[in-house]
Amino acid sequence: MIYVPPVNAKEFVIERIVEETPAVRSFYLAPRDGKIFEFLPGQFVLVFLKDREGNVAKRAYSISSSPNEKGHVRITVALHAEFTKMLFAKKQGDAVTVTGPYGNFTLGENLQEEAVFIAGGVGITPFFSMISWASERMPQKKMALFYSSREPEHLIFLKELGKVAEKNRNFRMALTITGETCPLGVECFRRRIDEKMLRDTLGNLSGKQYYICGPAKMVEGMIDLLETLGVENTKIKNERW
Repeated sequence: MIYVPPVNAKEFVIERIVEETPAVRSFYLAPRDGKIFEFLPGQFVLVFLKDREGNVAKRAYSISSSPNEKGHVRITVALHAEFTKMLFAKKQGDAVTVTGPYGNFTLGENLQEEAVFIAGGVGITPFFSMISWASERMPQKKMALFYSSREPEHLIFLKELGKVAEKNRNFRMALTITGETCPLGVECFRRRIDEKMLRDTLGNLSGKQYYICGPAKMVEGMIDLLETLGVENTKIKNERW
């Protein structure tokens, strides 16, 4: 069977590959025709790859770069399944097929409403795009990040997030490891995100927009917790895998 790419598909070249951790890589993708699409922070793309038999598979990946960056988009991927193994085998200069952007898991622009991000593992990717973009375009918007991982090696963008926190007094973050010790030189909690952590960091939980991204079980647990604490469902947006 001859593979026919989607109508809106574009060929992107892998401009650069960065190993964020031993298990996570960022792929900087530049359109071969030089025409990058516009996207909102928090949106995702579909990446298409062929296996050795010529079969085509696709996966959705949040864009982890900010719309402020020009000429490329970045996706950040954890190695765990066959598709990611194929992607990790790609080299700088190789081509992939991409469609998008898609999704409405995007940052609200209400400057009076604090944005609270709750990320599990590589669920940080759409939030890094949102935080980077808002820190430049809406520095007066208050933002808080709760970033949780079982293993330290899945905590990514720590250096970049630290720089944002240094420059933007309206951004704060709390890191938590649920399985092992904290990375060297990093202050973090050693438990799951809970009511005490939320209240100690945020104070009043109302009047905020909550965004949750991560594994399905973690997302469901956080939604249950927030609703139990009186947060309206309309104030909770989520994305899961």
